[in-house]
Amino acid sequence: MSRTELIATNPAGAYPIVAGWLVFTPGDPTNGNYVKMSGRYIVYAKNTDNANQTILISTVADPQGRLDDKTLTITPGATLRVDGITNTGFIQSLPGEPEDKSFWIDVSSADIELAVWKLDR
Repeated sequence: MSRTELIATNPAGAYPIVAGWLVFTPGDPTNGNYVKMSGRYIVYAKNTDNANQTILISTVADPQGRLDDKTLTITPGATLRVDGITNTGFIQSLPGEPEDKSFWIDVSSADIELAVWKLDR
């Protein structure tokens, strides 16, 4: 299984307030998705289906040994925002690529569209 990469978007301008620049991409329910880590991120997940769908953001043990995987339900037509994704607690290693640090997003359906905002420039 090889996860599908999502490219994080850096917003234009110093003070972006309208998220029209976000690019949504259908999630990969078979292989999962990943985003290469290098800072802080916000994930947006939009449910384009007419049934509830789920998203899972996987964690790894932080310096205190805590895990906090989140499986979240998104109702039809709703958009979910997940803040606080940082290097601590979220970095995974891709199989066969131990130096490639990333965070993982799994969706229950390709009807979940994902957009990732990189906060650090």
